Amino acid sequence: TAHCDPQILSVAAARAPEHPDQRPTSGWESVTLPDHWTQRWIGYSGTVWYRIQWQHACATPVGVTLNALSQAGALYLNEELIWSDHRFTEPLPRNWNLPHYWILPASSLQIGENTLWFRVTGMHYQKAGLGRVSLGEPAAQYALQQDQILLQRTWLQADIALSFTLSILSLLVWLSYRRATVFGWFGLLTGSWVIFAGTLLLTDPWPLPDTAALERFSLSALVIYCVCFALFSWSFADLIWPRVRRAALIMAGLLILLLWLTPLSHLGYAMLVVFLLSACLVLLNCLLLQWPLWRKQPRSLPHVLLALWLLAVLFIGIYDLIVIVFFPHVHNVLTPYSGIITLLCMGLLMASRVARDMRRVRHFNHQLKQRVEEARQELLAVTERQIVMERERSRLQARMDLTHDLHDGLGSSLVRAIGSVEHAMGPMSNQAFLGYLKVLRDDL
Repeated sequence: TAHCDPQILSVAAARAPEHPDQRPTSGWESVTLPDHWTQRWIGYSGTVWYRIQWQHACATPVGVTLNALSQAGALYLNEELIWSDHRFTEPLPRNWNLPHYWILPASSLQIGENTLWFRVTGMHYQKAGLGRVSLGEPAAQYALQQDQILLQRTWLQADIALSFTLSILSLLVWLSYRRATVFGWFGLLTGSWVIFAGTLLLTDPWPLPDTAALERFSLSALVIYCVCFALFSWSFADLIWPRVRRAALIMAGLLILLLWLTPLSHLGYAMLVVFLLSACLVLLNCLLLQWPLWRKQPRSLPHVLLALWLLAVLFIGIYDLIVIVFFPHVHNVLTPYSGIITLLCMGLLMASRVARDMRRVRHFNHQLKQRVEEARQELLAVTERQIVMERERSRLQARMDLTHDLHDGLGSSLVRAIGSVEHAMGPMSNQAFLGYLKVLRDDL
């Protein structure tokens, strides 16, 4: 019933004394959950205790839901330990993206005022603190935790699975045909997102040695993702900008070096700078590509889809950047939830690109077949002309041979007749002359 619903009276936080497992007796400050103590105690790394005093009117179990805790923690109900991480030293467990749910047993509750104690250990370069705490009927709190898991982890897991599949397929296409660079950049783009998003689901820094190394590794993957995002969009839009491409790659290398070379005391500032510059690269790319994509003539469907997709990414990115920088307590950013839709849009772009290339190949094959047929017909005509010319040449050669034979035979007969007449001893008779003429007739 309504009168049995727990009522939170106050929330306070205090830095732990010299021994972090002991609750502080002074220094308590009122806070509002979710709370990030790095904005209040700048540069502080260690343990902070949160005290939540609440009113319970009935002797019934109470459910507690916590959407985030950065990074290691423990929960006490009055003086009883309810839950605790197994380690409060590096490498710290990671609970910042892991919703929790507990049932407070009725035997441990007091009618009236109760106190929840949260021990939280975090680092100054993270948003260390305590997330939203909700108390109520156990079934309702369990349903709330399941909704939080769906939004904070399940969506991301589905995003990672889809990204991994697209990455493998794109890289296989690129390896089989190296000139298809758009598939190579798309494979690196989705692959780097798989690595970055995977670090968001980790509950332990392993195999890296500590939290700082994991944060550096995670942001390095984000830098690679942002640069590959720009290079993929340029390649897809058929824009050849060699100097801009080299500048983007050099910037990515410098940002990654900044992450790994910055000492721990300034790591938070370095992470903020790297994040903002990477985000600005993506947003500027989405904005500046609108002009060359829309002015292309003739417009193609893949380029129009790319321009619309970049426009959507621009608006979502600006909204999330404003929320993260100016309203850190607000957790309703859109990027984690739009990841699957973004991937589907990217897959649609790649499919349209493949369809366009297939249409080009089909058109080329049709033209090639037509030209081959024309060449075949032309070759047949040339062959027929050559056959006719060869036949005429053979006939002419036969006539020439016949003429030569006639000339040689008749000429020799005439020479022989002339010689016989010249050397005759007396006048030739008609019969002898007739014989010579018959011989010439036979030769002819």
